[in-house]
Amino acid sequence: MMRDPAKWLAGQQNATRSDARDLLAALAIARIGRTDLNKADALVTDWTDKLSKPAIQWVRAQLALQASVNLDPRADAWYRAAGLVRLTDNNHAWRVRTALRQRQIDWAWVAQSIDQMPATLKADPSWVYWKARAFAAAGNAAQARQLYESISGQFNFYGQLALEELGQPIVAPALAAPV
Repeated sequence: MMRDPAKWLAGQQNATRSDARDLLAALAIARIGRTDLNKADALVTDWTDKLSKPAIQWVRAQLALQASVNLDPRADAWYRAAGLVRLTDNNHAWRVRTALRQRQIDWAWVAQSIDQMPATLKADPSWVYWKARAFAAAGNAAQARQLYESISGQFNFYGQLALEELGQPIVAPALAAPV
């Protein structure tokens, strides 16, 4: 399967369904997606009734990640098709980045995607900022302000953006006295 996933999959079309076969088939399709997203997408369609829903969702998330880093416009649709399947930290971040790259940003999807992140990841100032933007877009100004304030004291890019959203000046921190 690892050497030639397409060949292995072809031999599994009529194989007895099992959890192990589902996992290996999902992995095979994801491996094909690393070099050929079109072929992998067609395989997902072919295998939809032959794999469990969680396996199909996992494959969709893997294809979405590959599409995201390659700026493929199908990434957002694939992330949505994957639903709220468990993701790696890297894949969580790319799901939000992909949502933010859409011509028409679905702020509810951005907020939901950030909410699904592990606590340590969603506490990162970048995701706090984007969650605040999602709140602001939904008309929840008080919640947005609270999140902006939580990162506004940090001297980093998103802390500065938060200051700007709060209407406060961006001031460089004082230099430490030489020792």
